[in-house]
Amino acid sequence: MWKSYLMVPLSEPERRILIAAKLHQKQHRVGPPWRWLRQQSGLSRSKFQRTMLRLRQAGYLTFSREPGTTFCTPKGVRAALRTSGP
Repeated sequence: MWKSYLMVPLSEPERRILIAAKLHQKQHRVGPPWRWLRQQSGLSRSKFQRTMLRLRQAGYLTFSREPGTTFCTPKGVRAALRTSGP
């Protein structure tokens, strides 16, 4: 079921999450706190959590329960930089 999600262009909040995660990772050498990512996305807590799980299922993010483990994958960077439309 989630494979069809891969074909859908990223929403603006998803794109913001991926870019913010990558920038934080590059500047601080650790993944960003979820609270900070949620603020960057502008999503509610429940919608943010669902979005994070979808991004991980798609292979765009990796994370665990440990703080500082949220990282944007190279696949996520490519997806975030891809433009929607023709």
